[in-house]
Amino acid sequence: MTLFDDKKDIFELMERFDKSSICELEITAGEGRIRLSKAAAPNAAARIPQPPETHVVQEVPEVPKSPKVTKTITAPLVGTFYSSASPDSGPYVKVGDRVTKGMVVCIIEAMKNMNEIESEEEGEIAEILVKNHTPVEYGQPLFRLN
Repeated sequence: MTLFDDKKDIFELMERFDKSSICELEITAGEGRIRLSKAAAPNAAARIPQPPETHVVQEVPEVPKSPKVTKTITAPLVGTFYSSASPDSGPYVKVGDRVTKGMVVCIIEAMKNMNEIESEEEGEIAEILVKNHTPVEYGQPLFRLN
């Protein structure tokens, strides 16, 4: 014997579950099992007693606004980050430099291969997020651009 012999029964169960205030339902019969769950209903939180609200007023010093950082260049592979082509040469980019799409911004060494990393964005280097000769992970932010 199966838990539900007809798919129609399953869809009816799902429809009733969806309309109910129940957030989770699990039915097990023999080797058959059905589990349904959904996010809590928006008004469900209103039924749960909440602690009284407390308001704390804290004065925060005004912070000068910095230019909006809108773009990030991330590591396309795992490896070691190098800011320049060789120890004797200067870095590919510095804070304040303007970069264009396709411009080499660093090297990531992976398995003895030196991979030139090109910018996929245009903008001005606002921040260099990793130090030279340090390991980086796939997807790790390397540079922030304005």
